[in-house]
Amino acid sequence: MRKIPVIILFVAVWMSIAGCNDFFESVVDLDVPEHESKLAVTALLGNGGDDDSRQLLISYSVGGLEESSEEQLVDDATVSLGGTPLVFTGNSGIYSLPADFEFVPGESYELIAEAPGFPIVTAVQTFPVTVPVMSATVNGEMLTLGFHDPPGTEDYYGVSVFLKYGEGEWSRVWVSSFESIKPGTYYYDGLLFSDQTFDGEYHEFDLKMEYYDENEEGQEVQYKFVLSHTNGEMIRYYQTLESNEMAQSNPFAQPVIVYSNIEGGYGIFSLSNDSELVIGE
Repeated sequence: MRKIPVIILFVAVWMSIAGCNDFFESVVDLDVPEHESKLAVTALLGNGGDDDSRQLLISYSVGGLEESSEEQLVDDATVSLGGTPLVFTGNSGIYSLPADFEFVPGESYELIAEAPGFPIVTAVQTFPVTVPVMSATVNGEMLTLGFHDPPGTEDYYGVSVFLKYGEGEWSRVWVSSFESIKPGTYYYDGLLFSDQTFDGEYHEFDLKMEYYDENEEGQEVQYKFVLSHTNGEMIRYYQTLESNEMAQSNPFAQPVIVYSNIEGGYGIFSLSNDSELVIGE
């Protein structure tokens, strides 16, 4: 007679488990709002002289449940900067400034982009004043770069260092900073920081360089220090972009929206005024 309660208990547990399976296998309809596609602009422009600083990318947004593809690139857009039309390069989604276009420090530039089937998008930025590299020294892997920060304004900078042996090509080297604990210092494929701690002062930035020594005996070694006076939008864009990329690889992380300053659409418009100093070892 004692076996009967055991059998009843087993049946009850089995029914409970079966009920749980039905619960986990149930279908829930989600009401996903319709996504309105808008133009997305990536425009990190300046006077750096390379193609990246004179070209921008036009694409369009898709819904959260849609997959991205190269078909999102827009080839029939009309783009202008400060009234100057940009030219489609022939490469999908890429538009370039004319060869004779020159930025003027202190002047504001409005970026306008439009394409059939999408709302017009705009953004305005001021081209920063020139901040020259006043000094640069190399002592093994230790580098020092000096410049005078303009007083009374909130300024942002990027630092890049390049290396060349003999008649070879310039190659970018990774630099890290001993000032990374100070507010506003940030890394993303280079070094970005603000003048929060040295507004209006002459500032020497101490860096550590890491590179593979490919020098052959007797070759001249040259270093090129590039100081980019830029807008705060660039730092905010790179900060949120990295956080977004990290969140995508972590299923428990909160989604991060990438910073955008494009009116009527999405993306980033930033201007940088580069100055450089070349020294020998």
